[in-house]
Amino acid sequence: MVNIEHRPRAVLVSYALQGHLNPSVHLAINLASRSFTMTFINTLPMHSQLTSTVGGGGEGDIFSIARQSGLDIRYVNVSDGFSLRFNRSLHHDQLMAALLHVFSAYVEETINEIVINGQPAVNWLIADTYFVWPGNMAKKFGLVFVFWTEVALIFTLYYHIDLLRFNGHFGCIDIREDKINYILGVKSIELKDLTSYLQQMDTTLVCHQIIYQAFKDAKNADFVLCNTAQELKPETISALQEKIPFFTVGPLFSTGFDKIRVSMSLWAESNCSHWLDSKPLGSIFNVDFFGLLRPDIVSSGEENLLPDAFREAILDRGMIVLWCWQIEVLAHSAIKYKVRLTKDEVAKKISQLMVGKTRDDGRLAIKKVKIIFEKALAADGSPDKNIGHFLKEIGDKIRQKR
Repeated sequence: MVNIEHRPRAVLVSYALQGHLNPSVHLAINLASRSFTMTFINTLPMHSQLTSTVGGGGEGDIFSIARQSGLDIRYVNVSDGFSLRFNRSLHHDQLMAALLHVFSAYVEETINEIVINGQPAVNWLIADTYFVWPGNMAKKFGLVFVFWTEVALIFTLYYHIDLLRFNGHFGCIDIREDKINYILGVKSIELKDLTSYLQQMDTTLVCHQIIYQAFKDAKNADFVLCNTAQELKPETISALQEKIPFFTVGPLFSTGFDKIRVSMSLWAESNCSHWLDSKPLGSIFNVDFFGLLRPDIVSSGEENLLPDAFREAILDRGMIVLWCWQIEVLAHSAIKYKVRLTKDEVAKKISQLMVGKTRDDGRLAIKKVKIIFEKALAADGSPDKNIGHFLKEIGDKIRQKR
């Protein structure tokens, strides 16, 4: 076992959204299981909501069980600039602006304290995608900067945002509508398949300012970690690796410590297992309404956002929940497909996936992806190998900085 004073130590800053928190927690546990000391920085409101959903009333430490299992994960909560009562879901742009200017000051203060007083000494900073200050902060404290991101395709589209603008597919008055086929490693892609931010006409919003600066920062990062499987987008990933130190380490789960249940849900979880157990193999669609039913996002004031007639019509065939433990649900044998839909797309998509060629193609695609992830998650899978390569290279980089 590595002496605690000589352990490499990283500070990990997660973005304050559910979809960013989950993989960041898994990354912290994964690295801690490899004898790293991790300091996980969360926002106070995220922490309060996390602990409240499990009856903690805003108190507690989400990594306490992990530490009892022998992992050295320290946990720090800092302000995001607003009171706990502020509605962040309904004031997203204000929150993003605060994360730029206020949250960063609290993070810097925390890192400064760790650098001065912390044991073991901190060596590197891992920062989630949509921050604009980690590069400068890492440089100020002499830390290796690791840019932490998710889908490789989205990363490369944002990474090449200047190329999209130059070719008239983004940020122009007269947007071209032909296919995009000039980004190395990306097969022809249509404009409608870009992320929503890349389809917006007004590109002066705070979200665009963050994207510009964040991916400019990514180009100067010492390393980029991507939470996807190498085999899923090999051409895209290989093209990126020609330009930057890009490592695919996903899909990340707490391998070896998968019985450690860290509280990661911002809303109370509904138990779907009993209902799913009663359904035939591969007979259920998992439909994600993308927040359309969550009361903290929908500001209509209505508690029941679906018509009673709809609920009655699906009573024997469906189950509606505001939130659930997604890993458990998606791993269930009754689940055939997961689709993320807006309200207007539901009937059309479900019809396509239930009959005809679209259904058959969908099932075949699911099987292919399932095989890829099963191989990736095996003991000798690509994520484990790539994390090993990454840790060797970051170790060399840390020694160069000393």
